[in-house]
Amino acid sequence: MDWTSLFSDGATLAAIAAAAVAFWQAVVATRQARAATAASEEAGRRADEANRALARSADAHETIALAHRPNAWGNPMPASDYKWAIRNSSGREMVVHGVEASPARAGSLLQVEGTLPASVRAGGLLRFDADARLGLVVDSFTIVWSFADDTDQRQHRSERLLRR
Repeated sequence: MDWTSLFSDGATLAAIAAAAVAFWQAVVATRQARAATAASEEAGRRADEANRALARSADAHETIALAHRPNAWGNPMPASDYKWAIRNSSGREMVVHGVEASPARAGSLLQVEGTLPASVRAGGLLRFDADARLGLVVDSFTIVWSFADDTDQRQHRSERLLRR
């Protein structure tokens, strides 16, 4: 018996064994890669579901907040062609911090009487002019206000339409 042939036979068997182990490792790695891909896709689906649930929750919170905001202002009443007034119907004194026109490009057409911030007593009127020029009119406006006795001065926004 020749040592060379034994060594050659042993090396061949070792190579075959190594090839089998490598093949098995490739099979296991492929299975693990497929499992990881499936887990990643499942995580993506769950993240999408969570994002949709978060968006629904945010919409619900906004709806609740709008339903529970103070009903502070009545409807705007025309006093003349371009003069308007709106009543503080909250039962509390308020501070008006600003009034914003819509569309925004009509902002210069909306002028509050007096200076802002302005105090409006309970039942009092906020008077303003809503002019029109070259077909541009103020369609609606938003009053930015807070209750005078609110120590945090939390600002609220109340939007109203101008019905001509």
